[in-house]
Parts: sequence; C-alpha cells; structure tokens
Amino acid sequence: MNMESANKWLILAANIGVIAGIVFLGYELQQNNELLEAEARATRVGLRQADTTLVIENPELGEAILKYQNDEPLSERENQLMEKYIDFILVNFQSVYREMSEGLIEEETVPLAGWRTAFGSDGKPREYWRSNGQMLFDPDFVEWMNENVVNFSE
Repeated sequence: MNMESANKWLILAANIGVIAGIVFLGYELQQNNELLEAEARATRVGLRQADTTLVIENPELGEAILKYQNDEPLSERENQLMEKYIDFILVNFQSVYREMSEGLIEEETVPLAGWRTAFGSDGKPREYWRSNGQMLFDPDFVEWMNENVVNFSE
C-alpha cells in the first residue's frame, strides 16, 4: 500500500468519525431537550403543589380565601394574607411564563383560562396586579399578562 492510498483511507476514516460524532451529538441534543422538557413539567407540578400545600398548611389563609370567595369582609391580617398569596401565585405564573418564553413548554399547555378567571373580574387579584404588578415583575411578563390574562393596559 502506498502513501497516497493510506492517506485516502485515513481521510475516509476521519470523515466517518466526524459523521458519527455529528450523529452522536444530535442524539445527545435530543436527550437533553427531552430532559429539559421533563424538568419544566416537574417544575410546573411543583408550583401547583406548592400553591395547594400553602393553603392546606395555613388554615388562616384558607379562611381568608373562603371569606374572599364568599364576598365577606376581610380583616387587615386577612387582606395581608390574600396579597401575599396573590403575589405567590403571580411569581408562579411568571415562572411558567419564563419556561414558555424560553421554549421549554408549549403555550397551549399554560392554563390561560384559569388565569383569566382569577384576574378577569374586578377583585383582589386584579386590584393587586393593577397596583403592584407593573412594579414587582419583569416588564416582558407584565406586558404578556396585560395582553393575555388581565386584558388591560395602563
């Protein structure tokens, strides 16, 4: 075998190695994307569970929510609890929005109907958003919430 023939075989082997590396990289990227999607789903489940757990583990908050839902007057403490609870929920919403805007979850999987119900009528969540949301949250999230959930701009 002469040097030219050996060189051609080495070049062919190197090219096959490059192609194999690209295929392997594609497979690794696919696995990584699947892992990121699974982590995003797990994060969303964790957020929903944290919301539920917060109410279950805090009877005082649960009572404030019930009074609010029944249009009963709230004490100062109950108003404070409701504001902190709404802020907690909005932080969760912003987290879901981030995952969506980064392409980790599809927009169709965001429970917009539920979010709109919570913020759709004049009430504590909408009032809190109107007076605090513009200042406390990221501007792109505020814009998205105003356009897609709250449906008002100030």
